[in-house]
Amino acid sequence: MEEDHYDTPWEFLARPTSVRLSNAEAVFAKRPSTASDSPQDSPLPHSPSFSNRLVHIGNSPLESKRHSLRVERPRRADSRNEEEMLLERNIDRVGAEKLLESRGLGDFLLRSRGEGSAALSLRGATGVLHIKLERRGDKWVIGEGPCFRSISSAVHYYRRHPLPIRGSDHLLLNASLTNTVRL
Repeated sequence: MEEDHYDTPWEFLARPTSVRLSNAEAVFAKRPSTASDSPQDSPLPHSPSFSNRLVHIGNSPLESKRHSLRVERPRRADSRNEEEMLLERNIDRVGAEKLLESRGLGDFLLRSRGEGSAALSLRGATGVLHIKLERRGDKWVIGEGPCFRSISSAVHYYRRHPLPIRGSDHLLLNASLTNTVRL
């Protein structure tokens, strides 16, 4: 059996929009309580004074800048090594099928296929499926779907969102059989 044959995911769902707090909600959520704060001093959410404070904070450019949220994620220098920890190097397509044939629906194995590509072997309803993972720049793509910053973020996403696969049921990733030992 040729290694270049892969099942292709399709019907990729749009990522749900992220929830964003307005500047006013962020201010009230992060506002530390002080000894002078009491139920009488603090306006209730349904009171007119509460609404006025929201409008004031949300409309003032100076206040908006002062209370804006800045979320910065630290960049990991060793993300390449982290990806290597997730991939099995000493297993081929047939070996993956043997490991997964007696496993549960959604169980998977990540295999290395050389520089810049990998394979997701996945236990489906009708057998084991193989889906190509490809590195494009600093992102990973599963089949023809959306890009992810790492393989682990793709796995995390598809543990919560069904992985659409042509000709098979849409599956959630379940248990990984991949050893997480540094190679």
